[in-house]
Amino acid sequence: MSNDFPSIPEQARNLSKTALDIAKSFAKTRRLLVSDDLIDLRNSICESCDRYEFESSRCKECGCFMVNKVRFNGATCPLNHW
Repeated sequence: MSNDFPSIPEQARNLSKTALDIAKSFAKTRRLLVSDDLIDLRNSICESCDRYEFESSRCKECGCFMVNKVRFNGATCPLNHW
């Protein structure tokens, strides 16, 4: 794994926080996924960011696989870009 990504324990914390945020959002809104248009918008924002790793489609800030994260209502960009 590249040193550009957070440590494994930090990635685990980030994943846990994202999962909790998604669960809280689902409990409140009863919506798990966002629209295809919002997925496309989030993807384009990620792809224009210097912290995005194209080869693996991962964020170097949080370590998440963005192809999955962008789909969930309640998930957020760690840099507040979306």
